[in-house]
Amino acid sequence: MELFIPSLLILLIAGLLSFLVIPRLSVPIVLILSLIILAVVMRNHYYVFYSEYRYQTWTDQLKEYAPYIVIAVLIIFIFTSISFVLQYKSAPQGGLAIPEVAPLPPASTATNPVTSVINAGIKSANELVNSANTVVTNVINANKPKNNGQSSYNLTALMGTNKNKSVA
Repeated sequence: MELFIPSLLILLIAGLLSFLVIPRLSVPIVLILSLIILAVVMRNHYYVFYSEYRYQTWTDQLKEYAPYIVIAVLIIFIFTSISFVLQYKSAPQGGLAIPEVAPLPPASTATNPVTSVINAGIKSANELVNSANTVVTNVINANKPKNNGQSSYNLTALMGTNKNKSVA
């Protein structure tokens, strides 16, 4: 348990820093902090795995291919540079060529199919509710007794006691 609480505290502090403090910092400060953290992590990794870095042999075999890798990177760099230069010269008035893009439809028409389906569903649901309401109203009106304004029940007789019966 004594190992759990300090690591939980460190995790809580790191979460607060990463969600509350770092997003409010400017971009150069975040960049410098990330480079410092990267350097510290690389140094720690090298310190922990020093013996593996010291006795690695696979890099000796890659040293034979280093000139070819450098030449390939240079060729790729030259071709990309030439393509940027040619694109710059072929553009009107010496600027970069901007490809023509078809105009987007207005935002009000972007959701027309979706909104029409939703509106049709709402309209049919309203019609269903209205027809059900009409049916229920007709059933209730058909079963009402015709009383011509008079009450069909004698409420005082129902609520009062019957004096004619004797209680045994």
